[in-house]
Amino acid sequence: MIRLIAICAFVAASLVVGCQTSVSRKDAIKPSLQTYEQALRWERPREAYRFVHPDLQPAYPPPWIDSIRVVGYDVLDPPHEVGENLVAQRVEVKYVNQDTQVMRTFIDEQLWRSDDGKKNWLRANPMPAFP
Repeated sequence: MIRLIAICAFVAASLVVGCQTSVSRKDAIKPSLQTYEQALRWERPREAYRFVHPDLQPAYPPPWIDSIRVVGYDVLDPPHEVGENLVAQRVEVKYVNQDTQVMRTFIDEQLWRSDDGKKNWLRANPMPAFP
């Protein structure tokens, strides 16, 4: 009987530790995602390029990027782990090209990677082309 109680206690403790790790991983990326959204939504989209992994950054942001104004950013699929230190998120982006005053919408499939123990997160795929 004591052995059964000990096994149950061990299993329960393992589940609690596992749940805490999972929650902390999901929470670790939230500040980066919020800051990225803020850069796109309230600053200039050019500022969002600082969130792209250096290996994927263009030498210069495209010249048309300064004519883009993001007017909507809605998370369709919240961040979820797809690999070790790799998180995916799907968002709908609405923007206006200020030169043409045309509003467009697209789905941005984002991949985020942490190379330093989940403290700093960078996009592991290129910035959208704002079609």
